[in-house]
Amino acid sequence: MLKSPFKTFGTNGLWKVMATALLLCTIGCEKNTVQPKKEVETPTTPEEPNVINPNPLVLEESFTVMSFNLRNPTNSDPFTQLQRMSKLTTLMNDNEVDILGVQELANNDVEEYVNSAMDQAGYAVYKTGAANGSPKSIFYKKSRFTLVNAGHLIKEFVAGTVISSAKWVILKDVKNNNEYFVINSHWYHTADAGEYRKEFAQILLDCIKANHGGRPVICLGDFNAIPGTTEINTIKNADGFNMVDALMESQGDPTFHNWTGIGTKKIDYVMSTRDLAFRSYKVVKDKYTVDGKTMWPSDHFPVFARYIPAIFGEAKQDASAASTDAKNQYYFSDVNGDGKKDKISWNAGANGGKVSVYLANGSGGFQSTAIVHDASASTSADSYYYFADVNGDKKADLIRWNKGLVSGKTQVYLASSNGSFSATAIDNPEGTSAGTTTKFYFSDVNGDGMADKIYWNSTHDGGNIRVYLATGDGNFSGSVKSSSNVGSTTARTNYYFADINGDGKNDLVRWQASLDSGKAMVFLSNGDGTFTKSVDHSNAGATSGLESTKFYFADVNGDGKADKIYWNASNNLGEPKIYLGTSTTFESPVYSLRGTSQKETTNYYFEDINGDGKADQIRWNPTENNGAIKTYSVR
Repeated sequence: MLKSPFKTFGTNGLWKVMATALLLCTIGCEKNTVQPKKEVETPTTPEEPNVINPNPLVLEESFTVMSFNLRNPTNSDPFTQLQRMSKLTTLMNDNEVDILGVQELANNDVEEYVNSAMDQAGYAVYKTGAANGSPKSIFYKKSRFTLVNAGHLIKEFVAGTVISSAKWVILKDVKNNNEYFVINSHWYHTADAGEYRKEFAQILLDCIKANHGGRPVICLGDFNAIPGTTEINTIKNADGFNMVDALMESQGDPTFHNWTGIGTKKIDYVMSTRDLAFRSYKVVKDKYTVDGKTMWPSDHFPVFARYIPAIFGEAKQDASAASTDAKNQYYFSDVNGDGKKDKISWNAGANGGKVSVYLANGSGGFQSTAIVHDASASTSADSYYYFADVNGDKKADLIRWNKGLVSGKTQVYLASSNGSFSATAIDNPEGTSAGTTTKFYFSDVNGDGMADKIYWNSTHDGGNIRVYLATGDGNFSGSVKSSSNVGSTTARTNYYFADINGDGKNDLVRWQASLDSGKAMVFLSNGDGTFTKSVDHSNAGATSGLESTKFYFADVNGDGKADKIYWNASNNLGEPKIYLGTSTTFESPVYSLRGTSQKETTNYYFEDINGDGKADQIRWNPTENNGAIKTYSVR
């Protein structure tokens, strides 16, 4: 393998800073789903009202990156390249571009014109190194970035004819001092040049490895290869970088349109390592009218991504209670009252059907020795377990329900001080059910620090939600609150309970793919077991008409309001999308690149397992990692 020559100018060390702020943190949120055997259904233990979270996650201001092949016009083209480039700064301004990598700016006069125009528009440029007919200049906004280091490389596969080259920079964000490694390249274009492109992809990776210094990497350019080819898989996955295409690979729009404005194939890319996340992406199809004719600046559409640092840190693998059995159930709830969600495992067909608790160790993992509860054991696949603080002592209690046991009553085993539960159960007659379609949830909907009992059956009482408020002794009020406005007669309806608006009471969210145009409908708690629809929350964030979609509601950034998380294995390369919640709506998404999965057998949980007030990401797939879970703590 030939090593690539490149010029460097000395690097500074990696810098990383997180901004912190004091924000009001109310009660944490719980994650509930309509399938209690598959998902955790436990509310976060409420904290004292008006407690300030000393370390909420504050997202940095995003920055934008664009890759653009500035192709020379053909002889038959009605516009000159200079005419086309006269619109470049307009396109940069309209799309608020901070970093621009260009390819094929080959005409010297035009290049000088572009450099001057971009300078006047507030951009600096790194353009040192051989042009080889396709300069790889990197422009960056002087008001946002400063140059730390830079270099270039060139590879001649066939002397004078088959050449590929690249330029790279390390840029420091003046707003927060974060540094990024950006590399811009143009790969040889002919259809039979796949081997050259594959070799050049490895050369680029060698350059990145030698120079990025642990910084987040953004790799962009005209790669002249479609998604799924060997060379694209090489640049994405080799050497452990595991880069992600911001344009969603084959799910994204094509970028080459041959002067027609109609894309035919995708050959341009903006990729990044997973220590970044992005807020948005697009293929930019801006066009202009010149002399009454439609003009595109190039025969390539520029590609665009808006980045922030990753929300979640690197994966930690936890092998305690690992299971390759898809029937195994995991729950995450604070059993011992230390503010950290513990891992709870149950499998009807293993360990005598006993519940096993693995206490959180505070560093993103769990103790290896289980606390086993014998009294609540069940070997029946019809048993459902829930974990929630029903008596207000800040420890999650164990609730078991089986339609065929104790006349369909729920049974509460109160939490003890050592991570276990009482030996005897409190039988709850409220909402007794032996129905196969009944679903129970336990969540503090009135803000008194005790999880209430919520009953739903699509075939009973018109599909209304019925709430039995907790009485503080492991029982619930016999006086039911029935809410017809949140009910559903569709059996596959999903319900979630979390504090959406930060008022200390858990609200209700209802979603079913065939209902409400796929919207997750938010109903805010009135504090008495009834709910009122929040139109703005309901109309914000992702919608889905796909049954395979999963929604989660959890306070990821620690501001006391539950965020909305969307995941579908078939969409967005399996990236969870996080919509941060406010008191009135959900913000635009953050595409998380940590722990992504394109397998429908993957299970996600969002729970605070290290006690910092922010819901961490937990990922389990019984077919991967020998059944061990992976945790990703919020930074």
